[in-house]
Amino acid sequence: LNRLPVVNYLTASIPAHFIQKMDWLLVHIDFLIDYMSTLTVEKLYNDIRMFVFSCFLAFIHLIDWCRRLYNVNFGELEPWQISAYTFCAFSVFLWLDKFFHCEEAFVVRLEKTLFRTARRLPWVKRKISVQLSKTRQSVQMELQKNDPDPEFIRHLPDRGFDKNDIMAKAERYQKAGTFDFSKGKVSGAVYNANTELVSLNAEIMKLFCWSNPLHPDIFPGIRKMEAEIVRMVCNMFNGGNNACGTVTSGGTESLLLACLAYRNRAYGRGNKDPEIVVPVSAHGAFDKAAQMLRLRIRHVPLEAGTFKVDLDKMKQMITKSTCMYGFSTKGTSVLMYRNKLYQRYQYFCQPDWPGSRNGANSASCWATMLHFGIYGYVQCTRKIIRTARYIERKLREVKGIYIFGHPRVSVVAFTSYVFDIYAFASQMGDRGWSLNLLQLPAAVHFCITMNQTQEGVAHSFIEDATAVAEALLEDPSKSNDISGAAALYGSSQTLPDRTLVNEIACAYLDACYATETKCDPDDLDGLI
Repeated sequence: LNRLPVVNYLTASIPAHFIQKMDWLLVHIDFLIDYMSTLTVEKLYNDIRMFVFSCFLAFIHLIDWCRRLYNVNFGELEPWQISAYTFCAFSVFLWLDKFFHCEEAFVVRLEKTLFRTARRLPWVKRKISVQLSKTRQSVQMELQKNDPDPEFIRHLPDRGFDKNDIMAKAERYQKAGTFDFSKGKVSGAVYNANTELVSLNAEIMKLFCWSNPLHPDIFPGIRKMEAEIVRMVCNMFNGGNNACGTVTSGGTESLLLACLAYRNRAYGRGNKDPEIVVPVSAHGAFDKAAQMLRLRIRHVPLEAGTFKVDLDKMKQMITKSTCMYGFSTKGTSVLMYRNKLYQRYQYFCQPDWPGSRNGANSASCWATMLHFGIYGYVQCTRKIIRTARYIERKLREVKGIYIFGHPRVSVVAFTSYVFDIYAFASQMGDRGWSLNLLQLPAAVHFCITMNQTQEGVAHSFIEDATAVAEALLEDPSKSNDISGAAALYGSSQTLPDRTLVNEIACAYLDACYATETKCDPDDLDGLI
């Protein structure tokens, strides 16, 4: 550079060490140009071979140096000592790897470890068993209190029942509930109790009750129905010609299969430790998928007040390991993909293991979609959102009620900082309303469906909510009057040991499948 007058003039103020580095770079570039100009295939092959051989020799020398260093430092140790030290070092390495690859904070893990250790003490374990048995007993009583027939069928009858007897028993079972979803007093659960739709689905179920989509050659109609369902839904969401999908049994299975597809795609791209980044308010099926598919899941906190996901924190959690971020009868859902490349990652191929499912659900979904059409779904959506907006607006006027954020679609979540919101839900239940309970923070939500769009339902809900809120404000002692699921949620939220919440949830599920009327604490031995 110094030989060029113009460059010398322009670089007069540049430090000398920088000029020296530039000279070094130009020399090597010049050498590279000369090398490339005389390069032949044979010369390139020989140079690569010599380079690989040199690297191999360097690796051998490194191994030999490590061997000599090891022998010098550990030559006086006996073989058993070397084995013990190696085992301890490897164990520490595995523990550190597990420690630093855990989502939970150190304080949280330490707290769980202490609680888990304390629960192993015999007298603590026995006390927990007694309390859990009481919880399960109360849940069983709550589930069975409206059962018209307290006896359970525990054994298959020697001879089959008559059709009329079966229908009579089924009708008694059907009337066991106290909440009337047809009058719009149930949050979610049943999306449309339209009698015409019920009649249509019943007729379709009769036609396809024995169909099996596993055998498209025997039941070609079901195959065509499922293909049409996927295409109609993809077009509804503007998926384009390459969009595809599959019919599943519901939203949970759709989420599980979506996570499976993303995991397999991550595996194919060399990511052997994929993780999911979701808000803490995400559907529980994501946690279920993470547990079933051996995925790490990272939960993003929500903004205080609005309870929207904190996008800045979510952005920070995305790493190179990140792999992802209808009206018919229950039992049908659609999982959509942009193209078949993504869908292939969902497939599970095992030619020696057949699988079956009922095609009647798919047929029911197909018939329902054709029954409503685009116009019907738009009208239903408009009615649902209009009703949700009305309920949100009126609840904001109720003293003591606080609405979370600004509901955009069909779910209105609210709480109270004045009275116990679980007591509110319990007393609303006494008036025939079934609301969904939430935790962390304590709250309830009302999922609006077509059943709530009936005339007078929303107005009746606001009247009852206002009356219950006023009663709780006037007499705070009524906040202690909690029963059923509200009491279960309330007690679980106050537990310092959050691992016990899982035990309470398991006790609830055990009660759902119980065919006895009492729960013995000894039944829980080995489960805690």
